[in-house]
Amino acid sequence: MARARHRGSRLGSVLSASAWLAAVAAATATDQARPNPRGTALDGWFGVKRRHIWDDDLLGTALIFTLMAFFLSITALATQSGVDRHRGGARANLPLIVLASISALALAVLGSVLS
Repeated sequence: MARARHRGSRLGSVLSASAWLAAVAAATATDQARPNPRGTALDGWFGVKRRHIWDDDLLGTALIFTLMAFFLSITALATQSGVDRHRGGARANLPLIVLASISALALAVLGSVLS
């Protein structure tokens, strides 16, 4: 029985780390999707095209990563609370709660932008 609880705790940690990695990937994709009208000094030399509008494909990728972060954080919260309940006390994992809240807000914003 203790071994099963240890696996559940380990699974919660892996899900939590995966959720944060998905959130970082979503933030990176969103940053890459924004327009860059100024560019850099080397853009003119190498003929780099500058975007003046948001890239919808990258915003779609950010939406997928945000959705992954949301579901992974909710699953990690459920897994960790189940393990903690068996240990005799449920403690709140504040970083995961914050990540789930931010992901839900980002899903609403990205969903309205892409619709």
